[in-house]
Amino acid sequence: APGAGDDDEGNDHDHPERRGWFHNMTGVPLLRVASLGMLGGRQGYRRVGSEAQTFIDKFNLEHGDMHPTPQACKFSEALSNARRQFKFLVVYLHSPYHEDTPRFLNETLCTPGMKEFIDEHFLFWMGSVLNPEAYSVSSRVRACSFPYVAVMTMTSEGDGPYPTVCDANQGYAEVDAMVQWLAGILEGQGPELVAQRADQEQRDNDRRLREEQEEAFRAGLLEDQRREQEREDQQRREKEEAERAERELREAREREERERVRAEEEERAKQQHKSAKAALFEAPEPTGPNTALIAFRLPHGQRIQRRFLNHDTVQALYDYLDAYGDIEFAHYEVATNLPKVVYNDKSVTLEAAQLVPQAMLFVQEVV
Repeated sequence: APGAGDDDEGNDHDHPERRGWFHNMTGVPLLRVASLGMLGGRQGYRRVGSEAQTFIDKFNLEHGDMHPTPQACKFSEALSNARRQFKFLVVYLHSPYHEDTPRFLNETLCTPGMKEFIDEHFLFWMGSVLNPEAYSVSSRVRACSFPYVAVMTMTSEGDGPYPTVCDANQGYAEVDAMVQWLAGILEGQGPELVAQRADQEQRDNDRRLREEQEEAFRAGLLEDQRREQEREDQQRREKEEAERAERELREAREREERERVRAEEEERAKQQHKSAKAALFEAPEPTGPNTALIAFRLPHGQRIQRRFLNHDTVQALYDYLDAYGDIEFAHYEVATNLPKVVYNDKSVTLEAAQLVPQAMLFVQEVV
């Protein structure tokens, strides 16, 4: 790594910060993200949320905003963001009282070239070692010289992902050397992130495909259920319609049967009534001067007649019509035409009713 004290560049054992892909300065994973995110217990966790933004505001006020765009969040969140975006995280640990810090800021970090290069290829996080979170990070990575710049990522080992230092620069470095150093990390170790991104995209595509297949299966299942429900509903409606039709047919037949029985009973009663009335006229018609010839014009036009005794009552006329008139009306009466006289007092005699010696009576319905 470019920086002060590079007197033995070929000896990686003496300079562990220059080790290869996914090694940190101690040769083992640094720590779990949860540990970094819970600095100082619960109280520390609440402070960290505003600590990053407070430092950024103070840094911008003192040094301007021409520097790589920082992640305004906890260090662990910045690592997680980088992992999700398949990028390396450049970490700058700011030591405001170190003698090389002003020069490094003015000539290297806070320059357009450095801002443009880091913003394009990395995510960036910075913090002051005077603050609890950045101090904890410096202790974890065992930073022994400042300004300290590290390139970090998340590696999966054992039971979970761990933050790991890919390489670190301690001390002053010129902007061109710093850019070259960062570009070397991208060239040498970036393909692994590309492969990870490809794997993640493949997993995402597989997941989307599974979700689409599951959604299609659910949709098909719902459609089958809907069709089955429609079929059952149709069968139920058809069954209910058949039962209703059968019930209506049965009721109609029962009504017809009742009507038939009623009609037969009425006809039987009618015939019995006619027979009883006809029995009154089994004797031969009377003859002689004390008789009256009564003719009847029936509603259907038929004409019938008979002789009655003058002292027979009008009731005898109705009895005769009941026996031989075939009258369909339930209630009827007899009357002369001119003049119009209705004979509904059945107790008077024919002579008293002035129907002797002969008369023509018309049968009419009583409404």
